[in-house]
Amino acid sequence: KNNITKLEDKIEPSRTQEFLYDSQNRLTEAKGKYGVETYEYTDNYTYDEAGNRKCRYGEVNTECKNGDIM
Repeated sequence: KNNITKLEDKIEPSRTQEFLYDSQNRLTEAKGKYGVETYEYTDNYTYDEAGNRKCRYGEVNTECKNGDIM
């Protein structure tokens, strides 16, 4: 996907920012003049190949047959 990984400030290079993402395209780290910020996500979901949420751990429904995790 087209996540922004870097915002480069060519006039004031110290203001350049960099970003990292996890496999679900969620921001996990941001670096810049402000330092390093890290982000953690505690959802317990599984996703299909297209990135669509399918199951929550322990959930029982038609998509999550008997609570099985894919």
